[in-house]
Order: sequence, then structure tokens, then C-alpha cells
Amino acid sequence: MTEAKTELPTNAQQLQKFLFGDGLELKTAESVISQIKKRGTDDIQRLSSSVLSDDHFAQNLRDHFLHDESAKRDQKDAVFCMWLYEWYRAGPAIAQQLVVRFFPDLIFSYLSRLARERVPPPALEAVLLGIFNLDATLNPNPVTFSPPSISEPSIYHGVPSDGRNAPTGKKSEPIIAEAPKKGIRDITSQTRPMVLGYLLLKFANYLLLLPPTARVRFCQVAAELARTGYGPLQSGPKSPSLEGNDDSESEVHNDTAPSDPGVNAALRMVLSVPRDLAAIANADPNSAAAAAAAPTHTHPSLLRQHSNHRRNRSSPRKHSALRIPLPPEVMQALIAGLGFCLDDPQSGAEAMVAVNALRDRAQYELLPEVTLAADALLAAFD
Repeated sequence: MTEAKTELPTNAQQLQKFLFGDGLELKTAESVISQIKKRGTDDIQRLSSSVLSDDHFAQNLRDHFLHDESAKRDQKDAVFCMWLYEWYRAGPAIAQQLVVRFFPDLIFSYLSRLARERVPPPALEAVLLGIFNLDATLNPNPVTFSPPSISEPSIYHGVPSDGRNAPTGKKSEPIIAEAPKKGIRDITSQTRPMVLGYLLLKFANYLLLLPPTARVRFCQVAAELARTGYGPLQSGPKSPSLEGNDDSESEVHNDTAPSDPGVNAALRMVLSVPRDLAAIANADPNSAAAAAAAPTHTHPSLLRQHSNHRRNRSSPRKHSALRIPLPPEVMQALIAGLGFCLDDPQSGAEAMVAVNALRDRAQYELLPEVTLAADALLAAFD
């Protein structure tokens, strides 16, 4: 009965009104999307083309995944992700292009909510895993290429009938550029870099087919992934923030690590002793006054850190965003896409900001493979 009353969307505005409507049930959305797919390839292509060129639709979907904190967030997550997955496997190439456009925002939302809530968002994880497994099923063969060799005839000329320019040596073996993917049951800390890196590389392969605003958005996401929660990396040129945070929140502070229970326990012990911590830290450790003033079982370096911590707390500031874990595989996939964006006049400036941010974070975390890739890219566009 619900299916008969629901009008099938035919353009971006109608699809947006349908998906973003309050109280939309998953079964109703699944039924409507199934009816759209049954109408044929032409209808899917027209609707995909309309949505792909609609930046307002992309902005609304992005705002939901990044900022929606309502009680119906999980229900809307399930509806959106079900639509994305069903649309990806609908068949036409433009339908896949539409879904691929949202890969950077899906991955950013997934990683930021994972860092904030310590639990992966189930709908986002399901759609990312489903698309990865679908590609692994549809493309079981490895991607290979054959290097040029003087032992083989030129590919631009035929072999003469008298045998001249015929192969004179052993034929070169093809090189595997990308190994075949195997489906996985779930995303773990071990498989997460592989899944996210693959999806970002797929996005990079589609960059030429996507609208310019999608390329600019990708550069902003890459810069924000590299900088979120890393105070030392916040001093460079800014990209538009995805979270709407004020730039003043990104000052560098010499805080001790709040996630270390040992440090927290030690700091609580230090705070319970009414002493002048700055005097203790600067005093001669061999002096009698320092020995009498210093609390027992507390290392002097910890006292210096806490003294700095107290001085930094005297200036008002807000809590900075949580750090987003970024494996090297994900960073290298981001750099691969940014290489194309650097050559685009509309996204070149944003791409340069993102590459520098990734390079700074790679140096901060001592990741030589990412640092070398970023340096090579920057040297090519210097």
C-alpha cells in the first residue's frame, strides 16, 4: 500500500526530497529504489546524471554524515547507504560515477566517527565493505602490463614475412600492477587500510569523469584528514573546514598524553601535593630543598611537563578535535588522487595545500614511503 502512494523520483530534487524526508523507513526506500531499477537503464542514467551535477544534493548528504546528531541518524544512515550500494550495482557506468563521487566524504565520516565514538558506524562500514566485496567479485583477475623489450617486435609495426624484427629473445613476463582482490567478511584494524586505500584509488581513477566541485571537495577532505587533531600541522594554509571549527582551536599546546593511564595517575598524584611545580622542576635535583619539596616516585621530566601543562591551561581554549588514524596505505592513495588535482586549475591550489599537509603528517609520524611520494609530487609541480 505504501508503494502505491510513493511517487518514484525522476530527478535530483525529487530524489533528495524522498531520501531526506522525515520518517522514511528502510523497507519503503528499498522498495522504491527497486522499482526505479526495474524501469530500465535509461531512467537510471537520467536520474544519475541529474544527481551527479547537483552540488546541493552532495552538500546535504555530506552534512548529514558529518553533522547529524539526531535520534534518527542511524535510520537515515541505513537508508542512504542502502541507496548508495544498490545504485552502485545498478549497472550503468554513470551510476557508479555518482556513488564514487561520495567516497571521500564517506571515508572521512567513517574515520572521524570511529575516532570520536570508538565504535565504527555500522551503516557506513557496511556500504564500504559491500562495494569492496562487489568489486572483488566482478574483477577477479589481476591488473597487469607488459614492459617494453628489444626482444619483441614493435607494437606499432607488423613483423615482415621474411622474419626480420622477429622476437630474438625470451618473451618478457607481464608485471602485476594490482593483485586480485579477495572478499573479506568484515573490516578490522588489519583490513581497514586495504579497503579504504582501494576505494580512494578507485576514486582517483574516476577523477576525470567527476565534476570540478568533486575534485575540490576531495582536496579539502585530504587536507582535513591529515590535520584533524594534529596541532603542529595546523599552522599552514587552511582549507575550508569540514567540521566548522574555528582556526583558533588549533594552537600548539604542550599537553601530556591524556590517553595514557599511567600519566593520568601520575598527574593526579602530583596535583594532590601543594607544591610550587615550577620551582621543583627548575631546582637542582641534588639539593636538599628539592628533595624535601618533590613528591616521591615522580620523575622530574613529568614535573616539567605538568608545569608546562599548567601554564598552557591558564589561557582559555576549546578542546581540539580527536586525531583521525590515517594508515600509510590511505595516505598514499590520497596522494595518488591529488597528483591529478594539482594539474587542474580549479583544484590546484587546494591540492597543493593537501599534499603539504600529508607530507607534514608523514614527517611527523616518520612514514618514509609517504614522505617520498609527497616530495616527488611537489618537486614535479615546483
